[in-house]
Parts: sequence; C-alpha cells; structure tokens
Amino acid sequence: IAQRFMEKGWKPEEYTNDGRPKIDEGILTGLADKYSEAALLKQYLLVQKRIGQLAEGKNSWLGMVDEFQRIHGKVISCGGTVSHRMAHHSPNLSQVPALGAEYGKECRSLFCVPEGFKLVGVDLSSIELRVLAHYLAYWDDGRYARECEDGDIHAKTQAMVGLTNRKQAKIFQFSLIYGAGNQHLGRIVGGGVKEGKALRRRFYNKNPAFKKFLDQVKHKAKKEKMLVGLDGRPLYPRSLHSAPNLLIQSGAAILAKRATLHHVGLLLKEGMDLQFDFNIVAHVHDEWQIEVLEEYAEKTAETAEEAIRAAGEAYDLRVRLDGEAQVGDNWAETH
Repeated sequence: IAQRFMEKGWKPEEYTNDGRPKIDEGILTGLADKYSEAALLKQYLLVQKRIGQLAEGKNSWLGMVDEFQRIHGKVISCGGTVSHRMAHHSPNLSQVPALGAEYGKECRSLFCVPEGFKLVGVDLSSIELRVLAHYLAYWDDGRYARECEDGDIHAKTQAMVGLTNRKQAKIFQFSLIYGAGNQHLGRIVGGGVKEGKALRRRFYNKNPAFKKFLDQVKHKAKKEKMLVGLDGRPLYPRSLHSAPNLLIQSGAAILAKRATLHHVGLLLKEGMDLQFDFNIVAHVHDEWQIEVLEEYAEKTAETAEEAIRAAGEAYDLRVRLDGEAQVGDNWAETH
C-alpha cells in the first residue's frame, strides 16, 4: 500500500521499527483529500478492525462471553502503566470505540444490563486539564483553574492563539501537554515547523505559567530521574518531553480511582449492597460504569458529583472537580 502511494508522489514521514513507511487510519485520513483510494482503504481497515474486536480476534468480545452473558475483562489497577492508569486486557475494554467514532454507537450498545437494572455512567469533566490547572495555580494564582471551572478553556485557547475553531484549540492544547514538537503543532493548522513554532511562542507569551510548569517538570525529571505524583507516589518518566504528561495523566488516574471509592462508599451509606444492588462493571480512564437496580439508579447518579468533589478535596486540589452521570440501558446511552 505504501509503495503504491509513493509511486503517486506521497512522501512518508513516519516509519515502522523495521524501516518501512507507516500506514494506519490516521495517515490514510491525511491522504484521503489527495488520493481517493485512501478513503476506501481506511474504511476497509476500520471494518476489518471492528470485526476483529467483535468476533474474529484472539480476544474478541463475543469470544470472551461466558455462560452468563458476561465479559470479564482483566484489569491491572496499579502499576499496569507508567502513569499508574489502569491497564486492560483479555479483552481490552478500554479500546471499545468511543460514541463519536465510526460504529462506536453500535459497539457500545452491545454492552447492556439485565432486566430490572440500569447502567449509570460517571465521567469526570476535563480531568487532565483540571490537574494541569492545579499545578499552574502555583504560578498564575488560579487563573487557568477558574477558566476550567466556569469558562470554556478551549474557546479561550482558540482566541489566545488565533486558531480557526474550538476543535483545533483542543487538539493544540493536548498536543502541547503530550510533548508534541513544532512539526506536529504546525500540522494542526495545515502547516509545518514554522507555523508550529509560531503557535507555541504565541501560547507561551499569553500563558507564561504553562511554560514555567513544563520547564520545572523537565528540570526535575532530568535532575532526579523521577517525579512525585499527586499522592506522593514516585513516577519514572521515559523521556524528558513526556514527563509533564506523565505527571498530569497520573494525577487524573489517582483522582478517578479516588472518586470511584468515594462513590462506592456513598452508595453503601445509602444502604445499598455491593453485589446484589450494584456493581462496577467498567472503569476506563476517567469514567466508571455501574450496573444498579433500577430503583437505585437516580440515587446512584445523584451521588456521583459529591464523590467527584470529595476526591479533589482529599488532595487539596487548587481547582474544583466536576463530572456528570448518565442513566441508560447500555453503554452507548451512558458515555
């Protein structure tokens, strides 16, 4: 596939470990405007991937269903990833397509609850940006935190940097957090290194606390070969450019787990039984899904916000945590 596109004039920028031009959904998406074949190939690869996840892969969802119509995905709660995010396998339910992805709704609607139960999905709002706001407050007196709490941080970034739309601003901001280079930043606006460098400089000039945070984290990572997480745990960066993201992602994972524990505690205080009345059936990054008797569904949703706020207060966070809970009959209706 790569060879055919190269014959048409394509110049690959990414390569596999064995030196071959890389071809995946993301690259084909970028080629689709110029080469009509790319869109068809992308669709083919996507359908092939979805069929593998659903039925034909080694750990397909249908292949892992037991006699009770349940899938018991494995979870490594602590230490499964460098950031201490949960790791999932057999099958990896964190890879079930998001609702907005192609065939995402169809895939998520397969994960449902028995008759007499409801599914309550709880999601923390912009948790990684809230963790970033917590650290930036040391330098900006909570300005970024206030924008996260009561404003629209992506719209603010859009205006600050001069981007075309809110989606671009969101991609730009997370790309900075993840340690993207100028080439990657420039691609967001259809440019290259020059445009990316200008965007970065503009953002740093308008938001100096962000630059100070990045510099401080990288300095500490270089000097001590480790960082200290939100709860005091040691974190070991794999590279300097990924160190800020490690600190932020770890903080988000810690807060999501703590909020889940608070939520369970609140439900137990309501007299509900963990097993017969409710069960946590999924915990993926910043969300958790609870299967609960229909009569307790609204109470389960109502207590979620209190649990989320309590998690932030437990670590003296310099920003308020928010979240939302949705009640439905399947995963497509709850996140």
